[in-house]
Amino acid sequence: MSMMDTSHRKSSSEKRLHHWRHRRVFGRAWRVALVVGSVLNLINHYNLMFGTPIDISIAIQMVLTYLVPYLVSTHGQVSAHLDNVNWDPQR
Repeated sequence: MSMMDTSHRKSSSEKRLHHWRHRRVFGRAWRVALVVGSVLNLINHYNLMFGTPIDISIAIQMVLTYLVPYLVSTHGQVSAHLDNVNWDPQR
């Protein structure tokens, strides 16, 4: 059985997970998250630069501000890749 035969038998979620863990997807998504998350944290928590203490709820918000762009970027990359693989010009 060739590699091509195996890939057609994978479920959609297995294909997504395979691409989700790919090094290029992971690296690109973290770079996007670093830039977008930093800008959003600067906008949303600028007062922390002036000595306001950080409590646990603010720390969680700041982590999520990085996590959400990572997830959105990863989802977009994987969806675009799978759409291109499954693209049919006749549809």
